[in-house]
Amino acid sequence: MAIHPDGKIAVVGRTSNGTLDTTFNGSGKVVTPFGTGSDIPYSIAVQNEGRIVVAGTASSSIYGLVVYNPDGTLDSTFGSQGKVTTTGVSNEPKLALQSDGKIVLAGGSSDFLVIRYIGTLGPDTDGDGLPDIYETGTGTYVSPTNTGTNSNIADTDGDGLSDGEEVNGYGSNPHIRDTDGDGFDDGFEVSTGFSPTSGASTPDSLSSILTAVEYRFNAANGISYRIEASTDLANWITTETPIIGAGGVITRFYSIEGQPRRFFRSRRN
Repeated sequence: MAIHPDGKIAVVGRTSNGTLDTTFNGSGKVVTPFGTGSDIPYSIAVQNEGRIVVAGTASSSIYGLVVYNPDGTLDSTFGSQGKVTTTGVSNEPKLALQSDGKIVLAGGSSDFLVIRYIGTLGPDTDGDGLPDIYETGTGTYVSPTNTGTNSNIADTDGDGLSDGEEVNGYGSNPHIRDTDGDGFDDGFEVSTGFSPTSGASTPDSLSSILTAVEYRFNAANGISYRIEASTDLANWITTETPIIGAGGVITRFYSIEGQPRRFFRSRRN
């Protein structure tokens, strides 16, 4: 037997007592055949998110391993529609779960036998690349399997990288927008080809030269102006406003890189 996180009891065996939980498979019971032989369960464990793992024998010299969702349906992400068989074994298997989702069986007769399976880690509600079981919601990053993030928020710190990208891709902290403290958000550093975890790798070193026009005009003290731009000297749109004059020359620089509007003029508002 094993205990669910919500306190419900899961029991495996030939008989059981107690009120059946009808939220489990609609009747409180589920029958899972592996083949035509005698299938006998021997060991059970419940994962943190409520999925049930059962190990037993699926006829002579075959171990059967099955994973159920909390509602009693088979977990289709594990093995072949929730079931896995392993041949060439003997004796009753004992089951244990690792924190990373892997499943371990132990058995054997004259010699020790240990088998480890790559398990299923359950749903990823926010689609950030981290299973919900790893997003512990504590607000503190501990490890890749205890990230402290929220399983309903894909980008906890809002830096432009998903929590999964930060934890498994770039090694940055999913709770801190600027992991290396260099003044640039992690997402911006990644997008510009720099490291979000090294203060020595910073976008400060990236510069470029753009074609620009310098526009100057005389502006009376306290008067509000606007600068307009045009492609044909006939149709004008406002580029900047308001500009308050100070009784002298106002100077502006505008990039014309990929910009069709090459003509500028100033007007009082």
